[in-house]
Amino acid sequence: MNDNLLWARMPVGGGLVSVNIWLFSHDGAWDIIDTGIDSPETVAAWEKIFSSTIQRHAVSRLVLTHGHPDHGGLAGWISRRCDVPVLITSEEEKELVALAKGMSPERDARQAAFFRAAGGSDALIEANMELQRSYSGLVCTPPEKFGRIAAGDTLTLGGDDWRVVIGSGHSPEHACLYNEKRKLFIAGDQVLPKITPNVSVRARNPEADPMTNWLGSLARIKSEIPDDVLVLPSHGDPYRGLHARIDTLIEGHEQDLKNALAEIREPKRVVDLFTVLFNREVTESIYGLAAGEALANLHCLRTRGQATRDIDAQGVAWWRAI
Repeated sequence: MNDNLLWARMPVGGGLVSVNIWLFSHDGAWDIIDTGIDSPETVAAWEKIFSSTIQRHAVSRLVLTHGHPDHGGLAGWISRRCDVPVLITSEEEKELVALAKGMSPERDARQAAFFRAAGGSDALIEANMELQRSYSGLVCTPPEKFGRIAAGDTLTLGGDDWRVVIGSGHSPEHACLYNEKRKLFIAGDQVLPKITPNVSVRARNPEADPMTNWLGSLARIKSEIPDDVLVLPSHGDPYRGLHARIDTLIEGHEQDLKNALAEIREPKRVVDLFTVLFNREVTESIYGLAAGEALANLHCLRTRGQATRDIDAQGVAWWRAI
């Protein structure tokens, strides 16, 4: 793609279709950013890269932007194959390991209660429990070796220095990477060119406020990263215009917050907000993502002192404006 930087797309299926993987060569070695999901198709794609591009060269770095399956699903496999530790932030390591462990009776009960509180029917809850179990199956056995990265760290990738810039909201401690010399910004899922990443409350941390965190981290990234960078996102094509894209994302979600607040002038469940927040039908397959994001909007309104909730005898949350 650019000097010693290669761009590969790994299949993920569904609406996203693929995830971008970035590879850097330097002094006979390769550095890798993200891996794709654990699937036969992705393993086959990596085998082609190892046989044709990497060949017998060493892999010196394997960095994960965050712990979601399409980014770290094959981290353990590549780590063991190349005898290299996985560099990842502390919170994202927890995310990846938890996903690899899969569901348990305790996690099942917590997840079911979470979906029920949103107002989902029994059939919808059970269907999404199955989806949650299959989601964990996209992550292979975790790496034995992790290396920790954090905000402000400098990583050497492809012979250049990259500063770790942390975002949050889509995931708890998402690592972006900024190269001042080459004016490149590996944005992961934090700032995508065409779509907005899912920003959800999850059953693991049901009182979290990821929307406030995401909006705040977008503003901070805009203040820290110059507008003249070429943005390398995890989905879609590289693009320019980082600051305008951040402004658009913030404005869109601020409008969602206004719409949600207007909707809860009378008490409403999370599922009752779907029509005002999403410009698509919320089908069974995306109910969990929709419920998590609608709840993220409500938690943000609560943080701002604009909303409160009551829990009824069936465990369903009813939200209303203050």
